[in-house]
Amino acid sequence: ENNYEALLLQCTHQQNQLVVNSNGYQCNLHGSQFDQNGKVVKGPAALPLKRFDTTLNSGELIIHLKTGFHEKVYSIILRQQPSFLCLP
Repeated sequence: ENNYEALLLQCTHQQNQLVVNSNGYQCNLHGSQFDQNGKVVKGPAALPLKRFDTTLNSGELIIHLKTGFHEKVYSIILRQQPSFLCLP
């Protein structure tokens, strides 16, 4: 089954970029930790990571980034199943 998640790897405490570790994601600024599904494991962050809708169409993973009324769409051609993706 081809299910993909898109998470914004930005701490929900003070928007610092997260680092990938063996258990999920970590904020090196204040120590917040998130599991691989984006749920808070350790604070000070109180909210889970932001998720984006994805669709799979003929081998392309489409990530729909919505902010207000605007939507930006990223299309990624899959050659193998990635464990995570970093977008600009």
